[in-house]
Amino acid sequence: MKITKILSLSACVMLILILGACGGKNDYGLVEVEKEKEIVSLLDSKETKGVHYVYFGRPTCPECKIFQPKLEEVLDSKKIKVLYYNTDTFKESGMFFKTVSMFNVSSVPSLVRIENGKVQKVLLYEKDKSKIDSFMD
Repeated sequence: MKITKILSLSACVMLILILGACGGKNDYGLVEVEKEKEIVSLLDSKETKGVHYVYFGRPTCPECKIFQPKLEEVLDSKKIKVLYYNTDTFKESGMFFKTVSMFNVSSVPSLVRIENGKVQKVLLYEKDKSKIDSFMD
């Protein structure tokens, strides 16, 4: 009887540990923007310190379909978080044109590097994964 209880308890503990390890959330990768203020606030040099990235793209863009998987590979290898601004989601918002202009984005896909609240550089559509990787150094 005791052995059965111990085995059952051990199995439950193992299952919890396995499920916990599988369900962990990464602190890197693409994170979809829900509200424009999430990225606009990055341009506040008094509040924003360090390096941040915003990816402007959309699922209906053929070039984005080529660029995004390469970007995700780089993010996984470097363990970097990038905010994803889906232009299909926000194109009808009253802030859309102002937002893309603030980030110097003229087309998608675009990856923007922000340092200490200022746009430092923009990488336009790039097929070469090594160039995406070096942009993020």
